[in-house]
Amino acid sequence: MQKSRLPVVYSGVDLVTLGGGEEDDEEEESQDRPWIGLARQSSATGSSNVSCAARDRKASYASSTNQYADPAQTLIFFDWDDTLFPTTDLFDRIRLSTTSTELDSRLSPEAVRDMKRWEEALRQYLTVACSLGDRCCIVTNSIRPWVSVTIQRFAPSLIPLFNMPNGPRIIYANEALEDHKDLKQKKAEASCGSCTHGFKHWLREMLKDPEADDEVIPQCPHERALWLTDAKHAAMKREATAFYSRYAGQTWKNVLSLGDMKYEHEAMARLSLGRFSLMHPRERMRTKAILVPRGPTIRELTWTLEFTRLMLPAYVRFDGNIDLDLGTVYDPLASIGEVLHMQALSSIAVPRGPRGLPEVPPDDEAANEALTHVTMAVHDWLCQWGGFG
Repeated sequence: MQKSRLPVVYSGVDLVTLGGGEEDDEEEESQDRPWIGLARQSSATGSSNVSCAARDRKASYASSTNQYADPAQTLIFFDWDDTLFPTTDLFDRIRLSTTSTELDSRLSPEAVRDMKRWEEALRQYLTVACSLGDRCCIVTNSIRPWVSVTIQRFAPSLIPLFNMPNGPRIIYANEALEDHKDLKQKKAEASCGSCTHGFKHWLREMLKDPEADDEVIPQCPHERALWLTDAKHAAMKREATAFYSRYAGQTWKNVLSLGDMKYEHEAMARLSLGRFSLMHPRERMRTKAILVPRGPTIRELTWTLEFTRLMLPAYVRFDGNIDLDLGTVYDPLASIGEVLHMQALSSIAVPRGPRGLPEVPPDDEAANEALTHVTMAVHDWLCQWGGFG
């Protein structure tokens, strides 16, 4: 099956040509930039000031567009298993139990040290992510309370971070899908008239198997993939709609997704395409979907988190769409550098591993040296393209 591509969602229509309209963040701009409000007042005094009003609308649009990378306009989605948490290594390779801690003692001293370093890497990673986006969501296809249980069991030091008001949100996609289906059902019942609502509710309750789950993930691979994608999409759409509806006229600007499965990638594509059909001509939505290699070891995931933590500011600041599958490209650093126009990445001396991402350095000294080079490359890029001095 051909891999879907994220649609390029961009509108460069001049607001003056459209005759103006509500400008995004107009009220906020008037407070932060009083000269804009003064210009608007003077533009109402006569025809000689029409050009002033036109310039004002263009300035307001440009200012709003330039705010796309602000935390207040940035929404970040993460998968949990094998993107943030080493699920495959712990439960498939080391063979710990998913339901009991009895076998946790089989973790070797080396694995215990690796888990401690992973925990710290994840803490730093999520801290940076939450500073870059006002809403960071861990969207998982697992069943509640899987994420909370694994945090309590393997990364208890992260509990305060998750309890913070601006900390990461845990979203169970299957619940979002159920909420979406319930809403559609209620709308359908309302359109059919209240006279049949009670009968339909009674009939559903009578036919329901009390021992069955409310929702069973299909076993057919194709149907299962569709269901998991639908669940991810429902969760992403719900969070994006709420995030970009916090004031009148707010537009969708900057959505980043990182995960290891095609479900989040397809869900992002659907989110972008669905918004494209509804967006105002002045809106420009940047969709950034990055697939990371599947099934990393604890050390590989830790290294990935340390590397990606440094790249997050560039991903957020990049003024365009990103569609990367780092598990299929020969040289991930070169691919990232090509997309971001950050050519310095391709010259960093880090061996490429068989899983797609840079191979784990042999020692801390080599790792620190490589991360220093990445830090310098990102800093130089932000100074050149991101407007930082």
